[in-house]
Amino acid sequence: MSRNIDTFGMTVEELLALDQAAINSLDERNLSHAVRTLALAANKRINRLQQYAQKNKRDGKYVEKAGGPGVDFTALYAASERKKVEGSRDYEYGKIRKFGMGRNKITSEKTQDYKDEFTRAANFLRAKSTTVKGAIELRKQKEIALFGETREQAAKRQIKKGMTKKQRQKIRREIQKNFSDLTKDVYSEYNKFKEEEQMEGYYDYQRGKRNLRSLGEKMREKQPRLKDLIEQGVDPEDAKEQIASEARSEVSAEDTTEYEEKQRQEQKELHDLLSDEDDYMGLFDDENR
Repeated sequence: MSRNIDTFGMTVEELLALDQAAINSLDERNLSHAVRTLALAANKRINRLQQYAQKNKRDGKYVEKAGGPGVDFTALYAASERKKVEGSRDYEYGKIRKFGMGRNKITSEKTQDYKDEFTRAANFLRAKSTTVKGAIELRKQKEIALFGETREQAAKRQIKKGMTKKQRQKIRREIQKNFSDLTKDVYSEYNKFKEEEQMEGYYDYQRGKRNLRSLGEKMREKQPRLKDLIEQGVDPEDAKEQIASEARSEVSAEDTTEYEEKQRQEQKELHDLLSDEDDYMGLFDDENR
């Protein structure tokens, strides 16, 4: 890549295609302009996503606005300030760090800060989930991973011919809220589950994917029971925790059964191997020479 690159005539896509050597070669004026161009594009994406988000006052997490297309908020969390909650596995998210370097004039001492901001904005823009379309697709992928279907597919199953527009809208709103709340709760429980397994030293990625799906299905199946508990006067948060605990226990039991079956199979294979004298002696060829 040649030096003396003129970023004033470059599109966002052309800036994103620059390699590190090209970025390092930019003079202060062109670097400042490149950062400003990328920051404007990145901040537009944040603003579009924020149209469909609101913060839950209880925990500061993003929740969907009613009637929205159902976007995933990973991109907003990625651009937010965050800190680990003391004594918890969760993070506390603060305000979004908008992109850009403000109105201060670039100086040689600030060059590295501008390069860092170039990288931060570029990485954000390269992520598919930072667009509304990409965020919707990511949300659908998560729902399929958790529940085996998207909210759109669930609504299609429940909406019957002859229903009024009001009835159809009511079903869609209920499913949207149910899927949105459940997705947040399931991932929260799964992260606890995953951390416990990692601490015990036996976390497995493929089994983790199965556990995530199983946890999602079980917590979804228990929604009628959750409703019953709340109607019986149980605090909603306590009821949620009770349901989640039951689901985790069931998934753990499945893991234990699978592990024990695997152990039985390995013991059987070893027994079959050692029952054959030739194979048995073959295990110790070095000693029998």
